[in-house]
Amino acid sequence: TADEIKNIVRCGETSTKQFKETFKTAENSQEFVAFSNSEGGSIFIGIDDKTGEIKGLDFTQLRNIGQLISAAAESRVHPAIYPTVETLPVDNKPVMVVSIPKGVDAPYTNN
Repeated sequence: TADEIKNIVRCGETSTKQFKETFKTAENSQEFVAFSNSEGGSIFIGIDDKTGEIKGLDFTQLRNIGQLISAAAESRVHPAIYPTVETLPVDNKPVMVVSIPKGVDAPYTNN
């Protein structure tokens, strides 16, 4: 829920929770690998990782980032992973939550 996301942001990033203002395929595929090789985790996109400010994403960003996530998970991570992607409104700003489970085919690598 929005309140849960706000509480997570207040507590800051951890080894299983990361914030990103946007998504860059090459950069973030490394986090996919790290989460898959450990206990799993979530990336919250639309949140400034330096300040914790909830910036949100616009419709075009949501569409483009969704496509980038799919491409990164399938083509940049070996073996491929299948994250769950949700978009939730936080203070009327869409935040994308990408959940990566602990992998069953470890070790995972990226190119």
